[in-house]
Amino acid sequence: MKPKIAPFQMTSHIITDSEFKVKDGFSNKKLKPDLDISPTFEVYEDENHLTGKLELEIKFNLKSGRTIFIGFKAKIIGTFVSPKKIGKDKFIKFLKYSGTPMLIQIVRSFLMSLSSQSGLIPPIVLPMIDSSSCYHEPEND
Repeated sequence: MKPKIAPFQMTSHIITDSEFKVKDGFSNKKLKPDLDISPTFEVYEDENHLTGKLELEIKFNLKSGRTIFIGFKAKIIGTFVSPKKIGKDKFIKFLKYSGTPMLIQIVRSFLMSLSSQSGLIPPIVLPMIDSSSCYHEPEND
């Protein structure tokens, strides 16, 4: 069976900033993950296409108590394009709910490679997340 190619495509990505810090003395500590993802995006239109730039700022720490033993930050920007005929609302949904996990997976791979080449065994892996939760508005109680 031939898969259907989506009208929404990633045309490029770049990790524009990253930071990785390791503090010695964590080998016998139970480390707790702390993850924050801040997305922003812009959509541009021309005669035939919609283009979106999606930026994610990702912060991932492994901590014991208040002490951060492993800290990682990265900023990634992805460019996505689609025919204008799909409509701006549908394009924004693709950007948020398909583009975000695509960029997270690239950063996940980057962190695994960086941490393994730094001598950490096993390498650090960003946890799986529901990326749609990055866009939910907080509920007022």
